[in-house]
Amino acid sequence: MTIRWSRLHSLLLILVIVLAVGIFVAGYMGFIQPLEEQVIDIQDEIDLQEQLIANAENNNESLDSSTNLQLQLPIDKQTDQMLVRLKEIQEVSNSSINQYTIEHRSTGNEATDAESANDQTSAIPNNVGSIYYQLQVTSGNYQQMYQFLNELREMDRIVSIDSLQFGPNTNENFDFSVSFTAYYSPTLNGLRIEAPTFEYEPSAAKETPFPE
Repeated sequence: MTIRWSRLHSLLLILVIVLAVGIFVAGYMGFIQPLEEQVIDIQDEIDLQEQLIANAENNNESLDSSTNLQLQLPIDKQTDQMLVRLKEIQEVSNSSINQYTIEHRSTGNEATDAESANDQTSAIPNNVGSIYYQLQVTSGNYQQMYQFLNELREMDRIVSIDSLQFGPNTNENFDFSVSFTAYYSPTLNGLRIEAPTFEYEPSAAKETPFPE
């Protein structure tokens, strides 16, 4: 059987090819291309979110770092927080703070004569303030006294122990006097929003933390 290829067959073949190409183009434009664009958009969104997360993590690390630093060198004097910490130290060491005095000192160049006599205190930077604490403490034994002093030295806040004097001790008690200096930096006021927060009892409910 002989098939005669006519002009009509050629036109039909061309029409089929054009139709197939048209269907492919229409399918690509209507389905494949939007999917590819969606994939690109999603990838861009993922990249953006990853960048935002990375920035947020960096910011959180910065905030955490600033907060931790302010535990060591606060913006304010934070005398209340220090008294709370001292009360915790006396409890954990089974010691008693019988008496305490607090002397608020100025920053840097405005140091008092008493400060100038102390090399550690007079050497602090001009923008750092200091508070002088003196404690009269009774511990039940040497181990408790050592624990009290070690807890004082190891607290988060930067302190320098200035002097340690022992009173007349008996077999039952160790009496000693310890003075130390705590520091703060009011020039860090711009970081106040990142400062650590502490909860205190309302003023009306407060009690003297140590016996008078």
